[in-house]
Order: sequence, then C-alpha cells, then structure tokens
Amino acid sequence: MIKRVVLDTAVAVAALRTRAGAGSAVLRLAANRRLVPLATPPLFLEYEDVLKPPEQRIAHGLTLEMVDEFLADSRLWLNR
Repeated sequence: MIKRVVLDTAVAVAALRTRAGAGSAVLRLAANRRLVPLATPPLFLEYEDVLKPPEQRIAHGLTLEMVDEFLADSRLWLNR
C-alpha cells in the first residue's frame, strides 16, 4: 500500500534548497508515485508564502516562475 504523507513546509523548503537531502528524496518518491503527498489549501498557501520571498529565492536559487511551476505541480496534491 502506498503511504500518504502531509509535507510540512520545511520539507518543501529543504527539498528546493538541495537535491541531496531528505526533503528532496521525499519529493522524488512522490514523483515516482512511491508515496502520495497531501496538502490542505492553508498549507499550500503557506508553501507559497515561504517559497516566494527574495531571501528564500536566493537560498534555493529558483526564479519566481520556477517557484510558480513547483506550486502548480504541487496543486495536484490537493486533489488526491
């Protein structure tokens, strides 16, 4: 049975900052459908609030467009 997990904002932040960490491994498992990530609308809005500020974008190296793409992909979690 595939596990369903709620991804804390810290996991999303860590995943975008480095590909070598546990957060990134969790997202890879989700991408490979080895687990089902879950998020509520308030949690999703928190992802957006945390990932978009300039200091976070400097830390993870993503443009606003790339963050928006990540968030668009993440919206699929709301429908599972």
